[in-house]
Amino acid sequence: MAYLIAISMSLLVAAFVPRLIEENQHGTFLLVKQPWYKDTKKWQLIGLVSLSALPILLISCFRYGVGTDYFHTYVPQFLSIVNGSYTHYYEPGFYLLNLLVASLTSDPQWLIALCALLTLGLVYVVTVFLSDNYFISILLFYLTYTYFVSINNIRQALASAILLPALYFLVRKKKIAFVLLTILAGTMHQSAYYFLIMAVLDLLPLSQLSYLLINLGFYIFIKLLGKRILALLALLIPRVQMYLNQGVYLGKTIGKLYLGVQIAISLIYLYLEYQQCFNRDLTQFSYNKSSFKSQLVGMLQLDDRQKLGNSAEEWAIAKLLQWMILIVCAMDGILPATYRVVRIFTYAQFIFIPNAISKFERDDKRRLILYILVIVIFGILFVHDFAMGFEQVYPYKSIFNH
Repeated sequence: MAYLIAISMSLLVAAFVPRLIEENQHGTFLLVKQPWYKDTKKWQLIGLVSLSALPILLISCFRYGVGTDYFHTYVPQFLSIVNGSYTHYYEPGFYLLNLLVASLTSDPQWLIALCALLTLGLVYVVTVFLSDNYFISILLFYLTYTYFVSINNIRQALASAILLPALYFLVRKKKIAFVLLTILAGTMHQSAYYFLIMAVLDLLPLSQLSYLLINLGFYIFIKLLGKRILALLALLIPRVQMYLNQGVYLGKTIGKLYLGVQIAISLIYLYLEYQQCFNRDLTQFSYNKSSFKSQLVGMLQLDDRQKLGNSAEEWAIAKLLQWMILIVCAMDGILPATYRVVRIFTYAQFIFIPNAISKFERDDKRRLILYILVIVIFGILFVHDFAMGFEQVYPYKSIFNH
């Protein structure tokens, strides 16, 4: 009930944010005619976004014993830092964060609250700057189960949240900033280092159909050479070797329903590209009246991002992220803890999926149909995850009834 009330309140306020974002030049604080601190509309936007985040932030900060890792990892590791018995476990950035809190208090709840503030703060703020539909993005943040995973897997959630501004810079082709933020994210959870591959793969101007064909080929390749690939990963990645030595996180960790949802999203992207992709200025989709053969050839052609700016770059990154999701899913049962790796690439879906759909004009019925379809798809997955008790975040318990 606490989750339902907090999320409902957050979404209710979020529904009023898009209009303010439009009035504030799409959330850009740089293109203003007067100092931002004198701009009333800017303060209205800041206040409304803060109010939107507040309900869920409060229950996140005040949760107690929620999730499998609360008492298994975060509380005992924090207390070991407080009493001086800590042995190497955390990545350096998250260790320093623990050390900072431990220098001020011996209560681990403050660490939980600080991580919630940093993670949700980044999510709500970056969504203003990156999302073309703030309300739908915030809705999907919860419906994709991303939030509920974040209150259990605190380190990885914080790392993933840091990757959001990294993506902001990648869309704008500022790769140095992207790499630096990705390295910072990796100091919170080392799975974020996988994200560095985006800086290289971003150079591949492939179509969605090409990506799907590569996914199919890679799936066959993995089935044939899986054991050899695992041996190579163990040599290159210490944590993979650790999992193998301990015999943990082996076998399949990604369910068929989850895989089906990701395939469905990839097919939606294919449909979007089938609809003539973008117009040449990439501001909206349009019907393609050419023959199926010419459409198929066009769908296999390379992107022309050099001339088309940030919108093209964003679409290319959205396709690349979805491609990486299916690549990682293909390695399930070979790469230990595959579900942890795939979460790094799925985290930003709540922003990039609505952005792709919102390129349709507002009065285009396809826009509404695709929004509904995506909500239904992730809604089915949410009900399944909730029923299975994933991450053990239900029922909610707070420090006040402890």
